[in-house]
Amino acid sequence: MKKLPIRIISFILIFTGCASTPKPAVEQKTVQTEQTTAEAGGKTLDEAIAEAARSIDERIPSGSKIAPINFDSSSEVFTAYVLDELTANLVDTRKLTVVNRNEIDLIRKEMDFQYSGEVEDNSMQTLGRMLGAQYIASGSITAIGNLYRIVIRVLSVQTASVEVQYRANIINDNAITALLSGGSKSAAVNTAPNASVNAAANPSAQSHFDRGKLFLDRQDYDTAIQEFNEAIKLNPNFADAYSYRGRAYNGKNDYDRGMADGNQAIRIDPNNFWGYFERGRAYMGKNDSDRAIADFTQAIRIDPNYALAYYNRGVSYERKNDYDRAIADCTQAIRINPNIKEAYFNRGSSYNNKNDPDRAIDDLTQAIRIDPNYKEAYNNRGIAYFYKNDYDRSIADYTQAIRIDPNFSIAYNNRANSYLSKNDYDRTIEDCTQAIKINPNYSMAYNRRGVAYQRKGDRTRARADYEQALRIDPNNTLAKNNLGLL
Repeated sequence: MKKLPIRIISFILIFTGCASTPKPAVEQKTVQTEQTTAEAGGKTLDEAIAEAARSIDERIPSGSKIAPINFDSSSEVFTAYVLDELTANLVDTRKLTVVNRNEIDLIRKEMDFQYSGEVEDNSMQTLGRMLGAQYIASGSITAIGNLYRIVIRVLSVQTASVEVQYRANIINDNAITALLSGGSKSAAVNTAPNASVNAAANPSAQSHFDRGKLFLDRQDYDTAIQEFNEAIKLNPNFADAYSYRGRAYNGKNDYDRGMADGNQAIRIDPNNFWGYFERGRAYMGKNDSDRAIADFTQAIRIDPNYALAYYNRGVSYERKNDYDRAIADCTQAIRINPNIKEAYFNRGSSYNNKNDPDRAIDDLTQAIRIDPNYKEAYNNRGIAYFYKNDYDRSIADYTQAIRIDPNFSIAYNNRANSYLSKNDYDRTIEDCTQAIKINPNYSMAYNRRGVAYQRKGDRTRARADYEQALRIDPNNTLAKNNLGLL
């Protein structure tokens, strides 16, 4: 099948997983997981927290944003420990976006909200909405004879329904005693230390780093960079501070500095996942696909379960026209996280480029299910329908893309091509004119309008459009050939 000159759009860079739309209330189900170990009488606290995190990961849609807000206990030290460990376990899997504790602290102080003690669900919902979370986590601990009963549950911010409820008996060991009596959690529980290159030995460095991540989440890149600068000043071996500062520079499209920070993070810690990931994104920004692929491959070696590393490597392969590898990487990203709309989108675009419009339509339809306002997905699905000579459906998809964004010049130009194929020259001219109004340097739109004028017998206007297309882009071979044949 011969391809016609249609613009296929590909997304390039993403680093926070997308939050899933909360399920409708009629689909909400309470999931209760009874976790006890009769033989041992109970679990350790760390075992229970880890199992609760796994249960949450299994039940909550990947990419959702969750905020661990409250744990009811008699000890603030115990509460802080449970929330910290639950957060750490959820962050480690990278399946959910976990709200930064600093951000929770800021909103909590505004609401005079306590971490420990019993709190009504509606108060937690309000806090969850202010944090932009789809789900909130809370829990409690109760003495039962020689054991303790721990309950951790997850509520939907939208519907207030309980999505996950984990329950387990935990043994009353020395760690529990120390935590509940207000003792030091670091002394009470033997937790695995962070790698020295990532731990901020200076607590102030950690504080600046945490604030930097908070501003990074808000896309306030300049303030984030200032905080990471302070963290690095206090701890020059803080690898993650370099890699996260690199992310902020990438967010500002300052790819040279993003790459430099990735380099420094990797020098400090050769196994720093984020150093490779952010340096790979910087190489993508500089259109160096080979080096981007190498860095994402290294990131995948360190953590083979991070969907966005596969996705970004797939985009880099697509840029090299290696569509089979692009499809393979997007497929793996989807296996890990079925809610990454961009992975379906790029896999669909690769199928379009391989002249497989049916599979392209399937993937782009799935991307639209995830995000009904995904204008680029409508545009590219319109292309797939065009390749199948289904011009009416292609026009319908381009029209929907234009409804979503009335300034989407590419969709106007592509819809013009479908009208041209239906010999509707007046609508072709109208759409090309609108595309040119939005983007006066749109060489392809001038050429396409010239074709419509030529087919209407208006050689003067056709010549003017072909010549303007060539003034904008002297390498526009279609316009050059059309002008030669006029």
